[in-house]
Amino acid sequence: MLAAVSLVFASVAPGPRVPPGIQVARNLYILGQLVAAGLVAYGAVALWRRFGPRSRLAAYAAIAAASLLITAPALEEDLGILAGKVPLPYAVVHALLIVAVAAAVPLAARTGRLLARPWLRMLGVLWGVGMAIGNHLVLPDDYFGMHLVAAMAAATLFGAATAPTAPTAPTAPTADATSGDRLASFGRVLLAVAGAAAVFSTPRSSVARAIYRVPGEVVAPWLARVRDRFDTDGGGGDHAGFALDPAHAAWFQRRAGRPPVPASSPSILPKGPIVILITIDCMRADLITDAPRDVPLPAMEELRREAVQFTHARATAPATAQSIGSIFSGRYYSELYWKPWPGESAESVYPYEDDAPRFAELLARAGVDTVAFSGMPGLVDKYGVVRGFKEERVVKGRHKGFAVAQQLMWPAMGRLRKQGDGPLFLYVHFTDAHAPYDHAGPEGTPYQRYLRGLAMVDAELGELFGALGDDPSLRERTSVILSADHGEAFGEHQQYYHATSLYDEVLRVPLLVHVPELAARRIDQPVSLIDLAPTILDLFGLPTPGELMGQSLVPFLRGEHPTLTRPILADSSRLMRALVFPDGFKIIHDRRRGTTELYDLSRDPDEAHDLLDESGAAGQARLQTLRGFFRAHTLARPGYRVPYGR
Repeated sequence: MLAAVSLVFASVAPGPRVPPGIQVARNLYILGQLVAAGLVAYGAVALWRRFGPRSRLAAYAAIAAASLLITAPALEEDLGILAGKVPLPYAVVHALLIVAVAAAVPLAARTGRLLARPWLRMLGVLWGVGMAIGNHLVLPDDYFGMHLVAAMAAATLFGAATAPTAPTAPTAPTADATSGDRLASFGRVLLAVAGAAAVFSTPRSSVARAIYRVPGEVVAPWLARVRDRFDTDGGGGDHAGFALDPAHAAWFQRRAGRPPVPASSPSILPKGPIVILITIDCMRADLITDAPRDVPLPAMEELRREAVQFTHARATAPATAQSIGSIFSGRYYSELYWKPWPGESAESVYPYEDDAPRFAELLARAGVDTVAFSGMPGLVDKYGVVRGFKEERVVKGRHKGFAVAQQLMWPAMGRLRKQGDGPLFLYVHFTDAHAPYDHAGPEGTPYQRYLRGLAMVDAELGELFGALGDDPSLRERTSVILSADHGEAFGEHQQYYHATSLYDEVLRVPLLVHVPELAARRIDQPVSLIDLAPTILDLFGLPTPGELMGQSLVPFLRGEHPTLTRPILADSSRLMRALVFPDGFKIIHDRRRGTTELYDLSRDPDEAHDLLDESGAAGQARLQTLRGFFRAHTLARPGYRVPYGR
């Protein structure tokens, strides 16, 4: 029943058409994996009937225990966010929620038996099928644990409703019966072989991706998780795959103990410099280049004309905390120590106990005044994402906890005007364009509302630029860096919002750097926000610690044409990783799903044609290169494993 429902949904799944050969392979995997799960259940029932007690109460207790044993590890992730929202002790609420959801399976068993009567049996059948259908319609993105419980409950209800209400009386065996038993046993052997093949073989990349187009799949995610356990992230190692030149390959070795990189000389900033870093939540790169839009952004367009524009800048993560944490630490998500904040969701992880220095701390130690204006929960010192500012101004938002641009810009401008002759680093993060895109009102499509949120930020940037223009003493000292934490998806790759993929619509971000008296330029060489920490340290004349993963962009600001050698990667808390190679190929690996994709960005910038299957050994070598980087650079602590976080 589960297989039939799943195959129907696979045939009507939205998105690009799946080639017939991949469809067949996908359907065989789906069927084989569910057959394997069914045979495990069949074996458990057979063992219970042979060796278990005859008590009905004991039977239901066994079903409840099995359900909890199977589903508790799976539900731990999915129910973490919900548990964190209840104003009671997190651990207690989390445990109670897991028990309550796991109880759906024994409840389905009891309900099915109550309906296992001739006049009610069809109701049980329809109910079970309806639950299986609903499993494919709700929570379409992730939530593998909830899908597992829903599928188990649907199958249990369906099976209990269709099972005989009483055992049939034994009869003397006949030749036909004996032949039928042999045929049934042979059939079970064939099913076992088919199930084992589907479980122990790894599907090709294109087949695995086709499987996940069905949102309610329940077996494949757990097989992928088991396989990932064998791919250890700790330990040293080299790139062990795609051939890189020595300058690039050196970044695939551990960087502990590397000497600091001296600041460039002479400085391009005036005496008593002011550097303002502005990040805009969810802003896509194409909005500052060539994307059609009905809402003007005049302040950003003016800045683009006067600044050095990096046209191929990428964030290091598709979510705010991980991306901003990477900017300020100069390290990727897997290099930092992340933990759930006490009393909050187990999936809301923060680096509050991570001891890697943030560049704001290094600036403050060097005598630079450092000031942060935060209007977003999580971007404050105690969470560790940003840390070490001498002054931290937390602005309480009037709009669902998020401060709007005006609430942040006005006090930031006031602080700017009070700055004396000493150096200053000022950081502001704006959230007006964040979903549900209603900061500027509920009218229009999501994309129109999104643009109006950006326009609110643009208006305040206009106020800032106007104030700098009216005060020559500030204008001559102030450099502005404008970027974003990540982009935003609006239907590309059947994705919306951010955080759930590593495609370029959520990784490509604007990056504009305006330094007084320096000429505007357009830089098309790919860069990363991992480069911002070295760049800002360099601007203030400070060396970059050798452990940082980025390189300074100051040579570009000088008008030079350097070739950067550090790799460009993305590392998501959803356990997805990506690497852009020097030749323009990009590989994406999802550890939770066990899927890998390979794109040639020079010919396919929209990432529409996955080349992994046809690339053969070369594609696998690129995957090993990605894995090799994180084998060398993943944080290794006893008992610590890089956590999953939403």
